[in-house]
Amino acid sequence: MLGQPGLRRFVLLPALGNIVLFALAAGVALWGLESALDAWLPDQASWLRWLLFPVLILALLVGTLFAFTVLANLLLGPFLGLLAAKVNERLGGPAPPPGAGFLPDLARDTGLELRRLGYILLCTAGVLLLGLVPVVNLVAAPLGLLLTAWLLAMEHAAHALGLRRMSLSEQLGFLRLNRLGVMGFGFASMGVLLVPLLNLVLLPAAVCGMTLFVHERLPRTPDPE
Repeated sequence: MLGQPGLRRFVLLPALGNIVLFALAAGVALWGLESALDAWLPDQASWLRWLLFPVLILALLVGTLFAFTVLANLLLGPFLGLLAAKVNERLGGPAPPPGAGFLPDLARDTGLELRRLGYILLCTAGVLLLGLVPVVNLVAAPLGLLLTAWLLAMEHAAHALGLRRMSLSEQLGFLRLNRLGVMGFGFASMGVLLVPLLNLVLLPAAVCGMTLFVHERLPRTPDPE
């Protein structure tokens, strides 16, 4: 959908913003690793740098790219929301409910983003704490992968679900009802995130994909009792 006439201009700004943030992520990861190795490795063990650097930079880049993907969703939210609205309109989805005005909508959207950020931090902290407990920490790594897929899908779905003025609890309810599809989408996003160049268009592509996902499944989602 990225190259369709009428959508390209709404893809351009998120894609450019994503490129800038990914470049910053790579720069921060590289600078941080260089500084850490300079501080931790004595001069006599400098040869270890060439053994540790490739492995550490890969692990650090994966973590940093995920963090910057979440940050990009927050910073580029207005542009991604506009892209989701245009895709939803093209799919013939329901029109968003009328807003209450610029300031009330801004306050609502800001509050929703802060609650979503709190949810992300709470889940991440839980997995990190599990990693500190002996024996239990064996499940921390697979749980971390599952959590990463879930959070990526949640972030990408937020713009389409936001068009329906859904609260965070309502959004999470929809995602849980469609858990298998959501996790598959999240793992696909993780895979694309690791592919150089292709990951630069992940953000707008995932927003288009999740808008289609929501459009296909939301009408079949039962109303909460």
